[in-house]
Amino acid sequence: MLADSAGAQSLRATLAWAGASVALALLFVLVAPKAGFALGALLALLGLTAWSLRRPELLVVGCLAAAMLGNLGQVLKVGGGPITLYQAVFAAALGIYLWLVVAGRERLPRAPAGLWLLLLLLAGAFAALPVAQDLRGGAIAFVSLTSSVLLVFVVIGVCTTCTRLRTALLAFVLLTAAFGLLAVLERFKIFSLQPYYETFYDGVRARVTFKDPNIFGGVLAAGAAVGIALGAAERRLRRALLLWGASAAAAAGVVMTLSRGAFLGLFVGALIAVVATPMRPARRLSLIAAGALSVAALFLVVLDPSWVASKVTGITSNSSALYRIYLGRSAIRMFEAHPFGVGPGNWQSAILAYRDTRVPASLLASHTTYLTVLVETGILGFVGIVGALLVYGWVTAKAAFLAVRREVRELAAAALAGGAVLLVQSLTYSLETSKFLWFMVGAGVAAAALTRVPESEEAS
Repeated sequence: MLADSAGAQSLRATLAWAGASVALALLFVLVAPKAGFALGALLALLGLTAWSLRRPELLVVGCLAAAMLGNLGQVLKVGGGPITLYQAVFAAALGIYLWLVVAGRERLPRAPAGLWLLLLLLAGAFAALPVAQDLRGGAIAFVSLTSSVLLVFVVIGVCTTCTRLRTALLAFVLLTAAFGLLAVLERFKIFSLQPYYETFYDGVRARVTFKDPNIFGGVLAAGAAVGIALGAAERRLRRALLLWGASAAAAAGVVMTLSRGAFLGLFVGALIAVVATPMRPARRLSLIAAGALSVAALFLVVLDPSWVASKVTGITSNSSALYRIYLGRSAIRMFEAHPFGVGPGNWQSAILAYRDTRVPASLLASHTTYLTVLVETGILGFVGIVGALLVYGWVTAKAAFLAVRREVRELAAAALAGGAVLLVQSLTYSLETSKFLWFMVGAGVAAAALTRVPESEEAS
């Protein structure tokens, strides 16, 4: 009885804090929109963090919510570098998690040996800092990379039960669903949180709070793939309908971004979700048929035929695709000259001496995660990221197909599907500091760790 009363008081206090945060945000939005939005969001996430003392998985949920704010999450600048809401929330979450470990309420993560190669990635980035042409930019990029990579270990550390891991994955799906609906509103110029990103050929490409619609599309696609896996495995009708609706909303947002990488990632992620998630054969076949019809409808009805001809069927002659090839060649030359890296965040400073003249000077940003890591952090960072991602894929896939407990297989399949989306997109965009990629890595390894936890022990 006392526990129920304390839980109710905690919930009421949390709701009161959240209500006050929303009211304050709305008040400030009328007077100072950017400051009010950031302050209201910060107070709401601080309340969520406080509640996480009782529900540690909410530390991860708070980090994901802060990361979804993207450009709007830049609270202030220190020494010319932006301090983001994500970094503030993550620092608080990391501090709370370490306090819980010291207090004996949580334990340090039991990660596979190969996953600790991520520390080699950070070591390579740190070792390359002294040679960076832009030292301040390199330091900022190193902090961003560190806060992203360490999220993996926080996820593994707090998502130690199926309930906790499911909560984190469900929160990710619901966040992407909400942002998918905002993407629809932005595409049709009904409402936008940022100035419209509009091109002559594509029209408005939704990005909501993100800087790049392609990166935004990949995050939505990952949420949709996770939603497909969780929805396909859900046996309760209401929850299944919620998950399918959320997945559809996130997928609709992907379409609004017009990102080819996100389209391809969603296709791969959805396929993995259908293949890996435990379900009845009839449901699996129906989902495959529904997916085939959806792809056909997308390219034959939704997308403009001229866009398909230029961006998909004509990709071999598309200038954007060719520029990536030229950038890749420049990356190899940079690595040969600097095998231990040019410094995190220093790709654009270093490429000026190696630029292929066929690439416009305004398009020198890297478009491949692995080449970016190779150039910026050298061979140490490259071995670290590739090795760790291979370990994630192996242990997550093994849990998805071989775990004894059905619930563990479901969660592992969801983490594998969402991670596959971002791994596909990492081939065409730099995602080494993507909080969502590292969240999926942590979720997959956490699911694999649950295969070693007896169901009776978890329930206790």
